[in-house]
Amino acid sequence: MRKLIAMAAAIVLGANGASAQTWDFSIVNDDFSGTFKGCKRLDPTTVSCSINLSYAERYDYTKSQVSYQIARLVSPTGKEIYPVRTTVGDLQLDNSQRTWNYFSFYRGVPVLATFVFKGYTDNSVARFYIGTGYLSDVPVQPATAESPVPPVTPMKFPSTQAVIGGKAFTVSFANCKATVSGAYTCSSTVTPSR
Repeated sequence: MRKLIAMAAAIVLGANGASAQTWDFSIVNDDFSGTFKGCKRLDPTTVSCSINLSYAERYDYTKSQVSYQIARLVSPTGKEIYPVRTTVGDLQLDNSQRTWNYFSFYRGVPVLATFVFKGYTDNSVARFYIGTGYLSDVPVQPATAESPVPPVTPMKFPSTQAVIGGKAFTVSFANCKATVSGAYTCSSTVTPSR
């Protein structure tokens, strides 16, 4: 049975209540509970918004249709933006193809739904829609700076003597780095011994 995700009633929350807000809603004839996780900036023009969805019906599961149209942002200037990518559990939709697919929701098993919006530069969302319901005045959390990765100090190994094909050589190593397996990768110079 095809079920297009749609909220039964509009949900309006103030700016102070949007993050981690929980509410009950319907997707066609099925009851769900949703916990809004928030919106965060991924880069200067990309925002990601997430919600945990929990199926709350008396049946063990339902199979619902998930499409690129189930969510959208409205900017403070009134511009509507649909997601470029929708992820529900392990189902990923590339919304440039305007596709849909079925997803099985199981009673009591929360599923994370994430929507990625491109072309959004405001620091708040006037409205975040899911189906016909929406949240108002949602703050966009700033992008978190990644911790700088400390530079790897190359290991230094002394030169060594080697016999190759019955001839003696001096082998010098440079820029040696440990690998996951415990071996080392190095640049080496092989010079004939005199």
